[in-house]
Amino acid sequence: MPKIIEDSAVYTGKNGRLYELGKVFMYTAVVQDFQSRTYAVITKPNISDDGLLWWRTKQDGFKSRTKATKTAKELDQMYSLMEKNQEIKNVAEDIDDLISKSYISNFNYDLDEAFNKIIEKHSEFEVAQAVALTINAKSWDGRFSQLNKAWADNFITFNGIKTEEYDRFYGCNTHSALLDGFTDVVRKNIANRSITELRGESIAEEQFIEQSAGRK
Repeated sequence: MPKIIEDSAVYTGKNGRLYELGKVFMYTAVVQDFQSRTYAVITKPNISDDGLLWWRTKQDGFKSRTKATKTAKELDQMYSLMEKNQEIKNVAEDIDDLISKSYISNFNYDLDEAFNKIIEKHSEFEVAQAVALTINAKSWDGRFSQLNKAWADNFITFNGIKTEEYDRFYGCNTHSALLDGFTDVVRKNIANRSITELRGESIAEEQFIEQSAGRK
């Protein structure tokens, strides 16, 4: 995450030139070169401890601040989607790993223990999201129960998760029948929990999520 303090401040770039920060996004920023008076778009902007402006890449030569800002916004959205995909991929990999490590014997797994281990590393919301997205992408797979498919669709819809934003996420690799059992554990543990609770944040609202479709 960038360490930008404020817009409209003048910094010395890593190339020794003076730049004024214009619009700052999460992963990108617009800067104006004091010497050429043109604009540039920088990615992954950061301010070093000694006050120098650093970046990963820079596109020079924008004569229009409006065009530079449009480009910076588009790049920021791209980086944001890449970050989201990587984060959920990490959650899925940890789910696969901890389910595998929960093996007892004779094809028996301690899925409750796997869930307890995974939420030490990730929020319950992230775990549920990774599982729900996996089931949603494999809706054709009959090894997932209809109850869990309905829950996955409900979780995604209720939380406004845009599945098209996770086109680089290929889901958990755990065998579908085993992941279906893990999904039962997830549903049981997050039922009637608020969004803030699932995210591991302080409870600031009373609206609760209907987590399990068709729950008896």
